[in-house]
Parts: sequence; C-alpha cells; structure tokens
Amino acid sequence: MDIQRRSLFKIAAGGALLVTGGSFLAGENGFMWNLWHQLRYRLTLNAAPAKNSDIISKKQGVETVLYSRSQHTDILKLNPMAGRIWEMCDGSHRVSDMILRIGNRFDVVTSECTRDVLFTIANLQQRGLILI
Repeated sequence: MDIQRRSLFKIAAGGALLVTGGSFLAGENGFMWNLWHQLRYRLTLNAAPAKNSDIISKKQGVETVLYSRSQHTDILKLNPMAGRIWEMCDGSHRVSDMILRIGNRFDVVTSECTRDVLFTIANLQQRGLILI
C-alpha cells in the first residue's frame, strides 16, 4: 500500500471511529447522555422553585386556576396534586421535599410521585410560571 492510500485509509478509519465514539458518548443511551441526565435530575431534586410574581392562583372547587395579572386571563387549571405542588413553590421547599409530602398526602408510590412532581415542575417552568 503506498503512502497516499495509507493516509486515505487512516482518515477513513479515524472518521469511522469518531462517528462510533461520538454515538457512544452522545447517543440516547450513551455514557455522556446518561451522566448529563443524572446530573440534571440531582440538580432538579435540590432546586427550590419559586412562583412567578405575575401569576396568582385561585381555587375553583378542587381545581387551582392560575391567573396572569399582566394578561388579565386564566392561564392554566391544575388538578389537586398539581395545585399542591404549585402551593409549595415558594422558594423554600426543595423538589425532593415536595415528592415526600405529595407522596404522603395523596398516597402515591414514590416512583410515580417523583415522575408526576418532576413533570409538573418542568411543565410549570417551561410555561414561565415558576423560576428554578
């Protein structure tokens, strides 16, 4: 094999290794992907979310309705569990504490409660209703 073919082979082999190595590290089940999501999960559990000051809540039966002062409109209706999570978003309750309290109050399995609380927190944050 002459020098040009060897160089071309090295470039191709290096590219293949780069692609497979990159997918190992960054793919959905890759090492870095898992590490990142574990870190995000731990950071989220230690976060103490606080309500956006523009949003107020009012009770309507068993539901909690979130109202925007600046838009003068209802934004979201929350079921009893999500309403309790909203109430605890005062900047002093950590997400991990919310999971324990919600699980005890609504008699929910810890894994399901964790999923529901994290989903609700993420949803409220994405809508700009709470700050983490």
